[in-house]
Amino acid sequence: MTQSLIISFCAVFPLFVIISLGCILKKARVIEDAAIPSINKLLFNVLFPCLIFCCTYGAKFKGTNNAELAAFIAGIALFFWIGAIPFAKKISRESKTQGAIVTSICRTNFVVISLPVLVNLFGDDISSYIAFPTFALLIINNIVSVVILELFRQGDTDIKVLIRNLIKSPLIISTLLGIICSILNLSIPEVIHSTIKLIGDTAVPLALLLIGASMQYSTLSANKKLLFICNFGKLILLPGIGGLVGYLMGFTGADMVIVVTFLAAPIPSTSYTMAMELDSNVVLTRDCVFLSTALCMITFFLWIFLLKALQVF
Repeated sequence: MTQSLIISFCAVFPLFVIISLGCILKKARVIEDAAIPSINKLLFNVLFPCLIFCCTYGAKFKGTNNAELAAFIAGIALFFWIGAIPFAKKISRESKTQGAIVTSICRTNFVVISLPVLVNLFGDDISSYIAFPTFALLIINNIVSVVILELFRQGDTDIKVLIRNLIKSPLIISTLLGIICSILNLSIPEVIHSTIKLIGDTAVPLALLLIGASMQYSTLSANKKLLFICNFGKLILLPGIGGLVGYLMGFTGADMVIVVTFLAAPIPSTSYTMAMELDSNVVLTRDCVFLSTALCMITFFLWIFLLKALQVF
């Protein structure tokens, strides 16, 4: 258990260091307020699409013996996305805030946070085993999140405008291209793939720097009710429900741990970038990313401890 806590800490701590560095750079005027929108456009239109393409392209199908697990994770994630919509409308009247609530509760940083913990618990072989579930959840997260934010962007969005915006979305385009290349087993020349990966690898640290540079800690107390709801839903409620449903459907052992850890990961920095670009509630999303990343080291460890105590693995 101590080892699990250390791994959880090591997965989360670098994110905090980078966010803190963003705060320092802002105070030192290395990052100016005027530069933040331009940097965010770069993230949304270039860097994150490259990262997403590499993730979906790299999730090659090495057999589909865990197709049931992948289908369950994708299905329960989609259920949470749909279920969060009426819930968000109940607790907020502002359309942009409703979209931010849904994405803050449902999006999960499972690639960055969950994978190192799973590798520590089950060894390197788990990486290939979770390729299919990773692929499925990436599709749900990337496509549905854009759809949700577009729907809540102006309240009652014109369907033609919505479809046009979805077709033009760099995140959806990169996801679909990665899906096509992965399913058809298309081989990209290594020099091109390594170049795209090099560009994509800069996305997360730059987005975290931007979060730190834009932090205003006074908003944490101003939004404390919504922050509590979003973080409780993200870190406690969703993995709890997902784990219970998974147990009732017969998942045990490593499969159960994968389900819970995938759902228990904090909100990714991508959400902040999307909120800025798609005109959502940027402040709420930014604060949710910050708080969920801070709290997940504790909640992640508690989930692993609980699963171990219940002899799930």
